Amino acid sequence: MKGYIYSDQIPMFGHKDVIGYGDKEFKVKEIDRDLANKTIIKNHYSKKVYNGTYINLGVFIKGEFLGVLQYGYAMNPASGGSLVTGTKMNQYLELNRMWLDDKAKRNSESMAISYSIKYIKGKLKTIKWIQSFADERCGGLGIVYQACSFRFYGEHTSSF
Repeated sequence: MKGYIYSDQIPMFGHKDVIGYGDKEFKVKEIDRDLANKTIIKNHYSKKVYNGTYINLGVFIKGEFLGVLQYGYAMNPASGGSLVTGTKMNQYLELNRMWLDDKAKRNSESMAISYSIKYIKGKLKTIKWIQSFADERCGGLGIVYQACSFRFYGEHTSSF
């Protein structure tokens, strides 16, 4: 059955720590930052990591490590209030990097994002919204994000 994955560590304050979401077939779970960064550098099209990332989730399908999602601060962390009025820095996240192996089944990207958002809701109660950027040079115009109910708010051009 799908649901929250909790730490095995004995809780100090009466409740176990949320460390993931999913089931034995498909789950996202906290992983070491170094593993996440190495995976992104090796496999993501940008070959770069972002130092503002502080949530590192592995995607596990039938027990096999097949992807990474990294969430954290935006490039300009104080910009949240200009996007959604009144937003404080601890109330939003940016999906900074995502990579899934081509071996992952169809729709795994959407499922990984959905499960990661459920994890965030269970772990970080202050988060009210999440932003991400789709690089149009990769094609698709953010189709995966649209499938996850992200809204499109415009486009801009810049060099990578």
